[in-house]
Amino acid sequence: MGDAESIGDIAKAVAELDEWRTTQPDLPCTLYLATNRPLGGGVKLYRDAVAKGREHNVTVEIIEHSRRYCQVKWDWSGGGSVEAC
Repeated sequence: MGDAESIGDIAKAVAELDEWRTTQPDLPCTLYLATNRPLGGGVKLYRDAVAKGREHNVTVEIIEHSRRYCQVKWDWSGGGSVEAC
């Protein structure tokens, strides 16, 4: 996507994948885009990214802040168990 002066992450990935597809034309591709911020109301951004991927036969998965980070707690009572989301 990107702005007028830069190449976006999807375009960079598609350029790389197009090289792979010269020898493997039916190669299934999934692009994972990670952000350190919650998307919140960014549904349009998500839909635009997915649509841009579809134009190039690439599945786009967005991993937002709330899915990247989990609370990890250590059981200091001696149980040693770790709880993660």
